[in-house]
Amino acid sequence: MADGSGFGSNVKQRLREAVGFHCSAPFCNAQTNTYNHSRGKQQFTGEAAHIYGLRGGTENRAGSARYDDLPRDLDPNSYGNGIWLCRVCHRMVDQNPELFRGEDLLLWKEAAEYAHNESGRRRSLVPIGVDMKHEYEKAKDFIKQLFPLGEFMHDISFYSVYRDQLTPPESIPSPVVFAIREAGCKNSRRWNAEHPHWTFLPDFQAWKTEIVRRAEILASMDGISIARNQSVSFYNYIDGDEIVYDHPTARSMQSLKRLLERFNDFLRVYQGPYPGMVSYHTQKF
Repeated sequence: MADGSGFGSNVKQRLREAVGFHCSAPFCNAQTNTYNHSRGKQQFTGEAAHIYGLRGGTENRAGSARYDDLPRDLDPNSYGNGIWLCRVCHRMVDQNPELFRGEDLLLWKEAAEYAHNESGRRRSLVPIGVDMKHEYEKAKDFIKQLFPLGEFMHDISFYSVYRDQLTPPESIPSPVVFAIREAGCKNSRRWNAEHPHWTFLPDFQAWKTEIVRRAEILASMDGISIARNQSVSFYNYIDGDEIVYDHPTARSMQSLKRLLERFNDFLRVYQGPYPGMVSYHTQKF
């Protein structure tokens, strides 16, 4: 939905100031304000997003994300129903309501406000004894385990011209299914300190934990879960400059792929939580 649609200017100001002008997504945390010297004022690259959407669905039009879960006693345009996000994360949470529930966004908002009020952003602090280069290599290996997903979705989008609403559903290749289930800890491993890709560096932990969370949800969806329908439609269309999938599984797989790309981009320019720390480069996902 459009930035702050329905929110008053005072609510938008309060939302962005409460989190120090940072995106509230814990893995993103991007700064969303700049200073325009020629105009002598701040400019904002973030947006006030609705946690529970404004519009219900109709026969010919889909409703806003999470609209059906809107509490009856909550004013949809109030501060309580808003969260400050960068534009990328705003579009992401609205396009993938299967992955982002209202309660998840409320937790993001609470944590972001706490971090700001506590002078926080403390996730950048490095625990004593952590080997930065080793942590970095583990992060690269973590991304690498999901290469089958990235390659599969790349091929799907590349050959999307051959897919339309009449194209029959298809099975997801077993290496992709295994990679998603493995990343979502649906096999024998748990996401804790015993996991080979676990990290103690908070800068990486936020990204990895979000990837694990999404993979865990995906592992219970059609085409991935052994208990669900094993065929998925990859029919898609272009919305602006991006590909959009109709099927929830396909849409969620694309969202996970994009998050992996964002994490990879984060790693490529990462110089550590302190100025002057050496940057190590990773492969392109």
